[in-house]
Amino acid sequence: MTAAVLIAEAVLLPQIVHLLGRWSGTGNALGTIILPMHFAVLLSGLILGPIAGGMIGVSAPIVSYCLTGMPAVSQLFLMCVELAVYGIAGGVLARKKIPTILTLFSAQLSGRIVKLIVAFLIGMLLPESTMSVAAVASSFVTGLPGMIMQLCLVPALFYRFKGLKEYYV
Repeated sequence: MTAAVLIAEAVLLPQIVHLLGRWSGTGNALGTIILPMHFAVLLSGLILGPIAGGMIGVSAPIVSYCLTGMPAVSQLFLMCVELAVYGIAGGVLARKKIPTILTLFSAQLSGRIVKLIVAFLIGMLLPESTMSVAAVASSFVTGLPGMIMQLCLVPALFYRFKGLKEYYV
């Protein structure tokens, strides 16, 4: 049940952000800055562990693409890889005795590094590919505000969920 809710959130939140982008005149740029899908995936790794976190990381972009056409098909594979690493790393590190914010930062960094490596390998293996390592690298800078928001909000949501889980689950 929790996994379904987190996947639904991973599909719904980007739609809300894109609506705000249309209303503000920033278009889809707001989504690349805030990284709304990443919130649910990071939270899933913390709450549900590495296996479910990884599965949600892979499935959320696919479900979103099937229902909404976003993310763009050119970004779909890389997002699946990046978000799977977020869920897996977040789940593995959540089991360690380290602060949640350090767990999140490590998961974010791991996902971004793996995404960059995969983009590089695709570029090497398929030179005619439109995938650009430079574009992937520049997306890291563009997404910094979203990463900071994640570091601020995801721990609060996680601790809130832990409290709810203690009483209601």
